[in-house]
Amino acid sequence: MKAKSRRQFTPDFKVKVVLEGVRQNKTLNQIASEHELHPQQLHAWKQAFLAVFPEYSINQREQKSRLMKPGRFTNRLDVFRWS
Repeated sequence: MKAKSRRQFTPDFKVKVVLEGVRQNKTLNQIASEHELHPQQLHAWKQAFLAVFPEYSINQREQKSRLMKPGRFTNRLDVFRWS
C-alpha cells in the first residue's frame, strides 16, 4: 500500500489564506476548514506572517485600511518557504 504523500503549499497560497483571515470577519477555524487545513497550521502561518509584517498586528479597523495586495509580498515571502 502506498503511503499518502504530504501536501505542500506555495508561499503565494499561504499569503492568500493568511490575508483572508486578516481581511474577513471569519475565525481561523472557519478559514482552515474552507481550505482543508488544520487550524494550528494556519495559526503558525499567521504568526510567521506577523513576524515579518508587524504592521498587520494593529487593530482591525486600521488593519483593513492598510492591507496590501498579495502580489506585493514577494520580497518577504521567504518566511513561508520553510513552513
